[in-house]
Amino acid sequence: MPYTPNTHPLGTLSLPEAFFKSYDPVQRRNSRLSAEDQLEIMGLIYRFELAFDSERFDALANLLTDDMVLDHFWGYRQGKQAVINLLKEHVPDTRGYRHQATNLVLFPNDDGSVTTLSFLLVVTVADPSGELGMGHGVVTDVMRRVDGVWKIERRIFEQMAVHRSSIPDDAIRGYLGLTAQARAAQSHQT
Repeated sequence: MPYTPNTHPLGTLSLPEAFFKSYDPVQRRNSRLSAEDQLEIMGLIYRFELAFDSERFDALANLLTDDMVLDHFWGYRQGKQAVINLLKEHVPDTRGYRHQATNLVLFPNDDGSVTTLSFLLVVTVADPSGELGMGHGVVTDVMRRVDGVWKIERRIFEQMAVHRSSIPDDAIRGYLGLTAQARAAQSHQT
């Protein structure tokens, strides 16, 4: 029976197919990362969220490759400066939120880059109404070495969902809940 995903974004989890292919035992045995590389790569994800939440775009820019690609529900951008500009544009929408990467999994690619998959938990910490808003996402990052230093080359928000207490409008939450694949299909239709 073919797999049919549930359309309720908070009730299901949609992971990219590459994640499941990464568990091929032969591939895993032949492409190991050192502990030092793993820690450095994991640190990039955490630093990205900390830099964004503290609005330190100078520090965030240092984590990105010059040709960095961001595929977010806010838009698709290519190039470090275009990505930074998009993130800065949405600072007013995200003040008072904290972004926390969890359940981080790394898998090496044949070209020497490394893909990570993580959950992104978003929690409201400063809302005048006192409401605790929450959201979650699945994020895929691709890292590559630039002059011996790991940097983020691509960041894809695969799936996002926001609780009704944060965004009561069903249409907006529905758009935010689109997978990256659905967003791409939708943008090609317009």
